[in-house]
Amino acid sequence: MIYLENGKVVVEHRTPDNSILLLKKEFENFDEAYKFFKNENLFTLYSHLLYLNKELKNAFEKLEGSEEYFQDSS
Repeated sequence: MIYLENGKVVVEHRTPDNSILLLKKEFENFDEAYKFFKNENLFTLYSHLLYLNKELKNAFEKLEGSEEYFQDSS
């Protein structure tokens, strides 16, 4: 789950049924997010990594433009 909060991009990693929060991380810029995810082993599918990259870029663009961000809206 990706959303904007308090001038940052927030990423939540949850269980498949969405009932348990496994990780919540806030990022101020794309480079910070890139470095974090590059060093973590959170992905089992390459396609999920590509999806996250696309959504994070979109979220940071919206944040910089002071626009609302809605995941999966691009």
